[in-house]
Amino acid sequence: MLLDEDAAYDAMLREPPLGQLGEAHLLIIRSARKMDAALYDQTSDESGFTRTRRTDFGRLVAGDEIAWWVRESMADLDVLKIKAAEAREALQKLLEDARNLQSKDAPTTYLGLVESVFQLCESNAAQVSRFLDFVTWLDQRDDRGPSILFTYKIWGSTRLADREFHAEPEMGEADQLRICTEWATGLRIRSSTTLRRVILDVSAEIADAMDPESYSGPIHVPYHRVSHRVANAVSNNFVTYLELLRNSCRDLEIEIDKAETLVALFDNEAFWQAFVNEVVTSGRTEETWWDVKQALAMWHATGNAKRLEEQDFCERVAAFANTEGGIFVVGVSDTPPRRVLGVQDVENRIKHIYNSVLSRSDLAPPGIKVREVLLDDRVGLTRSCLVVGIAKSPTVVSVKDEAGRLSYPVRRGPGMVRSDPDSIRQSKQFQKGYDWEFMDHIRETARASGDGPARSSGGTGRAR
Repeated sequence: MLLDEDAAYDAMLREPPLGQLGEAHLLIIRSARKMDAALYDQTSDESGFTRTRRTDFGRLVAGDEIAWWVRESMADLDVLKIKAAEAREALQKLLEDARNLQSKDAPTTYLGLVESVFQLCESNAAQVSRFLDFVTWLDQRDDRGPSILFTYKIWGSTRLADREFHAEPEMGEADQLRICTEWATGLRIRSSTTLRRVILDVSAEIADAMDPESYSGPIHVPYHRVSHRVANAVSNNFVTYLELLRNSCRDLEIEIDKAETLVALFDNEAFWQAFVNEVVTSGRTEETWWDVKQALAMWHATGNAKRLEEQDFCERVAAFANTEGGIFVVGVSDTPPRRVLGVQDVENRIKHIYNSVLSRSDLAPPGIKVREVLLDDRVGLTRSCLVVGIAKSPTVVSVKDEAGRLSYPVRRGPGMVRSDPDSIRQSKQFQKGYDWEFMDHIRETARASGDGPARSSGGTGRAR
């Protein structure tokens, strides 16, 4: 009746496409376990009390695994976006057919119900395969990757617990795969099959309605009495599972769009006009993520003084890269009341910036970008200014002086201090790609401008 040993039932669960759904879920569950181990430490005191605390990695993730994954994937964001969209579309197609299953008459046998789920997935074999490919690709990039499809943010604690799996030491791979297939298709909730759970619920309802003095012995529930209830429970569980996976992919796409927007802001003329307008008119002082320079001293120095100024500029660039990233706006007076003054000989100034940074430090594109921005001064004349953007680097950035000595600067508020490579490396141990998230802080400053992006005059500012 419960089909635990039924060969046909077992075969359907192990073979594609149902087996592929189970394989994907097993990868996700294992990944989630590794993510949890990385996020939290558990320590016991002398009394045996267990205390759970966030690790350094947990503080970096800050409760949003999907946003963390996107930050770590900046180098191949386009590929991630395509694969996430393909997986979402595949899940959506599966979801639509699973919802249709809800409206059909319940099969008269449990095996018939399982066959209907199998046939649904068989008719969507390409979609199942595409989803498994996505989960496998995430796992190959980082074995914590698939966990972004199984997060508290999307699933909530109850639904996570319904499908969490802690295999017994003696349980083989095939048995683990079978159980994960049951979870993925709605045939299992927590430690019990959906069929068992429904029969136990119905048995309890019958027992509650009976006079205990007039009846004793086991209660037998024939399948035809619960077929509709079992079918509804299975299809509802299956639909919920697909919805939550689909929503996870959708949330991933949203985070990718947000990340792309932050990067794209660097190439947005109107954005920089709004930002500089706010800096000039508000009298704001420099912050952790931005600095204003009337000019770079290295442009006007000669001889040994020039080399020292190049060294100083490269250290200030490295300080941004070693901390949270940031920008220099060049061509605006350093102190309030600020004015737009502009930069002359823009092409050579940009070359000088790149050549200095590339020759003296470990930083290189795409970790640094320089763009020209056209801004109006007080009397309405259009002047060329420069924005130098520095991403948070995934590795320690050092700067070499004329004697070959290395320095390791970091940003502290609006200034710079020197640090040691080990502490910087420790702060970056969970980072993979260049991180432009600081642009979100720059955007908040630009939004405070009364003129806003509409101040753009359609200039020809461009990234170099």
